[in-house]
Amino acid sequence: MDGSAAKRQEVLAMKKNKKKLFDDRRVVFALAFLLAVLAWIIIAGFLNPGQTTTITGVLINYRQRESNYKNLDLSLIGELPEKVSVNVKGDSGVIYKLNSASVTVYPDYSVVTGPGTYDVPLNARREDSGNFETVSISPSTISLRFERMEKKTLSIASKADGVEAVDGYFKDALVVAPSTIDITGPESEMAKVVEAVAEVPDSEMRDATKYYSGVQIKLLDEAGQKIDTTLFTLSVTEVEISVPILQVKEVPIVPTFSGAPSGFDTEWLKSLMTISTESIHVAAEKDIIDSFTECPIGPIDLSIFELGKEYEPFAISFPEKVRNKVKNLDQLKQVTVSFDTTNLVEKSFKIDPENIQIQNALNSLTITPASENGINVTLVGPKGIIDGLLPENIVVQVDAYGVTSAQGGQQSIAARVVVASSNRVFATGQYAVVCDIKVVA
Repeated sequence: MDGSAAKRQEVLAMKKNKKKLFDDRRVVFALAFLLAVLAWIIIAGFLNPGQTTTITGVLINYRQRESNYKNLDLSLIGELPEKVSVNVKGDSGVIYKLNSASVTVYPDYSVVTGPGTYDVPLNARREDSGNFETVSISPSTISLRFERMEKKTLSIASKADGVEAVDGYFKDALVVAPSTIDITGPESEMAKVVEAVAEVPDSEMRDATKYYSGVQIKLLDEAGQKIDTTLFTLSVTEVEISVPILQVKEVPIVPTFSGAPSGFDTEWLKSLMTISTESIHVAAEKDIIDSFTECPIGPIDLSIFELGKEYEPFAISFPEKVRNKVKNLDQLKQVTVSFDTTNLVEKSFKIDPENIQIQNALNSLTITPASENGINVTLVGPKGIIDGLLPENIVVQVDAYGVTSAQGGQQSIAARVVVASSNRVFATGQYAVVCDIKVVA
C-alpha cells in the first residue's frame, strides 16, 4: 500500500471515531453544559449589576429648592463651582451609556439658617430611566456664602485733574451725567463703599469745553482704595463728564438809577459816586462773555435820595438772560455805594397851578388841578444851579393816560417834576396831583 492510500485510511478512521464520540449522550450533555457556562460568563461580563462608573462634568443646579434660603431674605453670592463628578452603580450595560445629563446635582440648602458661609451637602437625582443608583458625589460638599443684600444710592464724584485751562481761561466745576448710581450688594461688603468716582484719564490744556464719554466708575473705600465690584450690581458702570473751560473777563460794576427825570445826566451823578469794588472778574463761554460788558447794580432810587445818606449794600446780580451762564470768579456778593454831596444842596419850591401840565388826557375829558394852592416839590442838585432856579423854571407833569369818564369827579393822579433848564437837578419824594375830571359836553 503506497503512502497516499495509507493517509486516506487514517482520515476515514478519524471521522468514524468523531461520529462515535457525538453519538455518546454523556459527551453531548457535558459539551452543552460547558457552552452554557461560557455564555453565562460572557453575558455577566456585560450586564453585571454591581458595576460602577464615574460621570464627570455634571452641572450643579443652584436654582433647585432655592426658596429655602430666599425665604430667609438671603442671597447666594461669590464664585459658584460649576461641575462635579458623580459615581454611579448599576447594570454594566446601562451605566456605561450614561452622560452628564443623566444626573441632576443640587445643593441641600436646609443647612442654611442665616447669613454666613456654609459647607453645603450636594444631592443627586436620577434623570435617566435606566436602572442605576448614585454612589457618591465628588466633592460631596461645597462652600457657599449667603448674605442679606443692601441697596444704596451715591452721588458720582468726578475728576479731571489732568485737564487744565490755558491762560485767560477758567476750568469750572465738572458736570457728570448721570449724577447718581444705585449699588446693590452684600451688607458686609456694602459697608466698605463710601464713594463712587469717575475720573477722566486724559491730560491736556484746553481753551474750550470738552465732553468725555465712557468714563468708568470706581467704588472707593474710606482709605480711597478701589473696591472689587464683583459682588455688586451697579445701575451704571460709566458716565459722561463735561469739563467746562470758560473765558475770563474783567467787567466794570455799573450803577443804574430809577426816579430820574427825562434827559438827566447820570454820568455826572456817577462821577460823585464811590463804589467799594469797581470791577469784577467773571467767566463764561465765549459767545456769552463777548456780550457781557458790565455788571449792573441797583437801581438807586433818586426819589428817596438824601444828602449824606448811607446806602444799604447792593447785591451783585447778573442780568437774567445770562444769570446761570456767567461765573462770579471773585465770589463778590455785594458792594457799597456812597456819594460826595459836598457841592449838592436840597431846596423846596412851591409850584403854582399854571405850572402843572396835564398830559395824555382823552379828548372827551377836561382834567384840571383841584387845588388853587399848587404843589410843593423838593429838588436836589449843584448849589449854583439850585440857587438860580425860580418856581416858573419847574414844571409838574401829570400823566392822565388811562383816566376815563367812568372815573369822573376828583382823582389823585401821579406826577413827575421836570427842570428843563438843567439836566443835573432831580426831585426827591413821590408826587401826585388831585384833579377835577369832567366829561366834555
